[in-house]
Amino acid sequence: MRPSNSSLLIAVCVVISLSYSQVVYSAGVSPYLPLNLPNHIAQKIERLGAIAGEASLNKPYKIAQVTALARKIQTTHPLLYRDLAPYLRNHKERTSTSLMQVSLASSNNSISNPYHFGADGESRLLLETAGYAMYSDNIGVSASAVISEYNVNKAQGMVHVGVDILQLDIGYKSRWWSVGRINSLLLSNESEAFASVSASNVVPISAFDINYEVFAGRLNNEVGIYSGDIFEQDKPYITGATFNFSPIRQITLGFAHTTVFGGGVRDAGGSEFFEALTANNLGSAENSSFSEAQADRRYALRARYNHEVLGFHYSIYGEHVTRKVLGDNGEQPNAATIGIYFPVINDSSFRIEATRYDQGFYNSDIYNNGYQDNKTSLAHFIATKAQNSAAKSLTAQWFWLMNADESLTTSLGWSQVALLAENSNELVNSGLNFSADYRSSFRSVYWGVETSYGLDAMGEHVYRLGVYLGF
Repeated sequence: MRPSNSSLLIAVCVVISLSYSQVVYSAGVSPYLPLNLPNHIAQKIERLGAIAGEASLNKPYKIAQVTALARKIQTTHPLLYRDLAPYLRNHKERTSTSLMQVSLASSNNSISNPYHFGADGESRLLLETAGYAMYSDNIGVSASAVISEYNVNKAQGMVHVGVDILQLDIGYKSRWWSVGRINSLLLSNESEAFASVSASNVVPISAFDINYEVFAGRLNNEVGIYSGDIFEQDKPYITGATFNFSPIRQITLGFAHTTVFGGGVRDAGGSEFFEALTANNLGSAENSSFSEAQADRRYALRARYNHEVLGFHYSIYGEHVTRKVLGDNGEQPNAATIGIYFPVINDSSFRIEATRYDQGFYNSDIYNNGYQDNKTSLAHFIATKAQNSAAKSLTAQWFWLMNADESLTTSLGWSQVALLAENSNELVNSGLNFSADYRSSFRSVYWGVETSYGLDAMGEHVYRLGVYLGF
């Protein structure tokens, strides 16, 4: 199924028309919680979202969004509210620190640290920090970074301007665009944030819980760009849009896409952003001597079903993503994620998630590095090294809140990668990985131990062992 040329325009019109109806919570803009939240906080927010009926399918979460959800469950789930209240209380002020954590680790795998914005997985020392400042209800800034012994990685740094139905974020913003929480097929925080301008709403709009985001940006690093027999080095542009709504309380439906285009001989400047966002071909490329391939687009159809039976909550979610080369009617590789999440099983949460993608889904006939920025995937898959091949994975994750001060998160993941050799024979490798994260806290300070070990889908034994301290 292909999106029509006018699908985004229709979505925007719906947003504008409904923006004059009921707006649920507060006026003004909102800063974001960092994507690399401490695991025990991230798990509690995932619990909150499933129980309170959170309607957004993407991250990062806005602080206003999480605070409003917490108010919903204050009386129905007082223990969960009590667990989150100290963290959210820190974000009631005009300025706050969302994250301050230092980690010491040993690892033999440069890609074993996927959620830290391109930081080398073999880094022994990581300092992660994030904070924000609100100068008024309508303007503020957010910033975060990951610092290792090798470099400083841009996590995000942006200015927020606007009102509750239209917030502009200008600067470096990281995005997790997927209903999945273990893998992300469109955008993730595996790579550094790139510069962009985006528009979104702060809290769900109208009784249909509408959420949207539209952005335009440019990737950080130059890549090889092909156009016929011409080859140039330049930075590609990227644009994307996401729109989701809840026709009834338990169901959320959504659509999203990203398009990588331009750069080098294909560069037509900012005039192509609108076409790349809304059209199925780029006119300026179509009318030139460029090859038929004009741009790389990946679009997703998504759904999530949250339900409660006799006090037992569960969430079923999935998305189907197709790669479409604009200007080329050739093969269209697909990818998909499906999962089920149980937010509260006594003192635990449990998630099972499966992901697969076809050969060529992350390849490109235009850009020599595929769907990457600085040799790091814009998306995230458990077998990252194999992103230019066909692959599948199945992961189970268990979170145990042992008591008010201690928690344990474990995951067991299986992955399989099919590689095409030079003789066109298919080589299939499988991997298995186990990870655990124990956390304890005392007042406002927490510390923990994280470890992982396994055989990756490339046949290599990988490990990581680390300790961390945060505030």
